[in-house]
Formats: sequence, structure tokens, C-alpha cells
Amino acid sequence: MKNYLTKTIISISLLLVGLSACKNDSTTYEGETQVGKYTTVQLTENQNNKNVIATVTLNESSSIPPVYTSAKLLIGGAEVGQFSDGVLSYNALAFGDMPCEIVFEGVGAVTLKDTLKLYIETGFIQYNSSGENGDLKYPIEGGEVILTPSNVTLGSSDMVWAYDVRVPKGKTITFDYITSLLSDTLPNYGNNKLDLHFRIDDYKDRVLLYPDEPYYAKYIDTETEKWIASPATLEHGVYTVFACPNFRSDKNRVSVIHSSDFSNGKFTANYKSLAVWPSD
Repeated sequence: MKNYLTKTIISISLLLVGLSACKNDSTTYEGETQVGKYTTVQLTENQNNKNVIATVTLNESSSIPPVYTSAKLLIGGAEVGQFSDGVLSYNALAFGDMPCEIVFEGVGAVTLKDTLKLYIETGFIQYNSSGENGDLKYPIEGGEVILTPSNVTLGSSDMVWAYDVRVPKGKTITFDYITSLLSDTLPNYGNNKLDLHFRIDDYKDRVLLYPDEPYYAKYIDTETEKWIASPATLEHGVYTVFACPNFRSDKNRVSVIHSSDFSNGKFTANYKSLAVWPSD
């Protein structure tokens, strides 16, 4: 595979931070190109979900072998992908200044070290009922989204609900909550007032902790060392944020408030832990 000339780098100076930020259309935002020693990277930030695609292009350099059979990108020792005609794209999950290696294989194999500058420019938040592929709702800016009417309650023990979140470089988002007791004519837990904690992406692995999956939802989060107390503040990155009950409770009104430079609002629902599950 022969070497190639670097594509012309177009400097993009527009910086727009916000839920509706976009440049080329309403669905994606193309970030500034960031030039490293051997690589140039540009992020494409989806405006309808939290996903970020990183496109990495090899720069022209005498350090790159003139002939090689393949070139792959490694971050943290793990292969991200292989270059095709000097370009690769991948779904980015880690951000900031990311040390990387470019491994050229073939005659006279070469490994070059560089730093990818992965800087998110737009913020995003969306309610997610399951944390994976659930019911999705956008916040009302500065307002309140009512998730359940007064005669309906949520009942899962592992989580109340979740969020999909993207936080731009240099920004933060904070989650706090308010709970209040509601009248409950059939209490199971002494009419107790609910407390919450937060978890992030590794909480998706809770399905592996319990033998009777898919009924992991009936378990209160046992990994207390991983609980994030309120208020929970997250920095630059992409997250799934779970709001979780600290214990089982009777009927409560739950409001989770998020505040940031790119979005402010509140999601509210009624919650009551289920006492009887379909598998019981």
C-alpha cells in the first residue's frame, strides 16, 4: 500500500455549544480539526443522540514507511480500527488528549506515537427510560417534563430512569433531586421518603450480577462503593447517567434537576417500588 499525500486541512473556526447546535444540517455538528504530529482528527457530533464519531487522517510525514500492508490505530493498547487510504472513523467514548499508537505492518514494521485531541464542542441531554434503548424525551429548556400522570407510578428497584448525556470540553453538568411523599393507601415500606444516588455507564453491567436475569430490575444497587451522591457533577465526555433508588420505598414524587451551560431542566415522575414481581 503506497503512501499518500495528506488531504488539505480546512480550519473550522465556528464554535457552537448547545442542544440545537449544528453547522451543516440539523442532525450533525462537524467540530474543528485538531492536528497532531502524525494524525489529524475531527469529531462529528450527533444532535439527535449522544454519539460522537471521530475521523482520524494520517498526516504526511517522512516517519511513515513508504510501503506497508496495513496501518491500525491503538488507544490504551486496544485496537480501534484500521486505516483505509489513510483514514479511519470510530465511535469515540473517551475524550481529551488521548495518547495513541499507529502501527504500520509489513516490511520494516513501524510504530509511531501521537496524541489525539478529542474535544467535544456541543452538549446533549435526553431522558432514557431504560438506559439502553428505552423511551426517549428531550428536556424542556428551563422547564419540567412530567413523565407519569398522577395515577401512574414507576416501580423498578434497580433504577428510576436514565439519561443520555454529552458534555463539551470545559463544561460540566450537575444532577440533583427532590423527593416528596405522596399519599399511599397500600404502603409496603412504612410510607418512607425516597433517597437517590447516581451511576454511570458501568451500571449497564448490573445484568451480570444476578442469577435470575432478566429480573435484575428488582434488586437495589448493591455496589455501594460506586454510588455517586447528589449533587453529581460530570465533566467533558459522553455518558449514560442512571438515577437509582437507595432503598425500596412507598409512593414518592421524584424530580431530578439537571443544570449546565448547555441545558437546564427537570424530569418528574411518581415512583413506588414493586413488592411483587412476575417471577415471584
